[in-house]
Amino acid sequence: MKFQPESIPGQSTVPAEKPAYEQIAKIEAPKAHDAMKFLPFIGIKAESLPSKGLSYPPQATIKYRPYTFGEVKRSSNSKGLTFRDNVNFILEGIETSFPKEDLTVYDVMYLSLLRNISSVKGAGFKIPYVCPTCAYKGEKEVPMIDIEFKDLEAPKLPATVEIQGKKVSFMPLTLGHYLTLADMGKENDDIAVVAAKILNMNFEESYQLVSSLYGDDQEVVMEIEKLLNHEIKPIKFGCEKKLDTGKKCNTPMEVELIGGEALIMPFRKPKDAPRSRIQFG
Repeated sequence: MKFQPESIPGQSTVPAEKPAYEQIAKIEAPKAHDAMKFLPFIGIKAESLPSKGLSYPPQATIKYRPYTFGEVKRSSNSKGLTFRDNVNFILEGIETSFPKEDLTVYDVMYLSLLRNISSVKGAGFKIPYVCPTCAYKGEKEVPMIDIEFKDLEAPKLPATVEIQGKKVSFMPLTLGHYLTLADMGKENDDIAVVAAKILNMNFEESYQLVSSLYGDDQEVVMEIEKLLNHEIKPIKFGCEKKLDTGKKCNTPMEVELIGGEALIMPFRKPKDAPRSRIQFG
């Protein structure tokens, strides 16, 4: 799934009677919360998300807005923020007709990247890599618009299977469940992540079940994991090292994007990008 950001509604402006700099002292700055009410939100169909909206209520509405200049500056100057802090920051610009914590983790990441793309023309990032052929240590610049997500393959949810005489129902990992795992220090525990996707058991019971899987039961749960997966696709490119022959090495590279939270925060504009819009005099 590639990004297809919607167009942002235009905003009309009324010229002030006096130059802005003459009015600053007389105008009380609006509170940030009040100012956000007037920002344009962009609607996105639930079925166009990586999860295809299969775990959301019928007729669910989902909207996002671009990052503001203030938010980009606030993010750039913030230090020591936790993952939960970053998520809350991102969710400020997302509206849903159901609890936001019920969004899947990768749908949140997709919406966050849409916020970046709609805010910063040409936004992107660099991927460090080491070529296995020529040992070149390089960086690949990747436009955010080129990031693709896998579509969830399950036709309907939940996905149910009988394991050890019990019917077990699986759903994609939600943001709320992921944050709970993070609070427990288990967000990197593969067994815990699978257990958190089980809908009809408490966590202790589901963790014990997943821990004890073997044989065909293990294979079927791995297949369900594949069907529910809608993460970021690996980035593919060729090594850009110039050889003595004048040609590029071009060894095929495939890099997994790990630690996706680094991708979902606001990005700064490239240098000089907006200069063509400025008039002087």
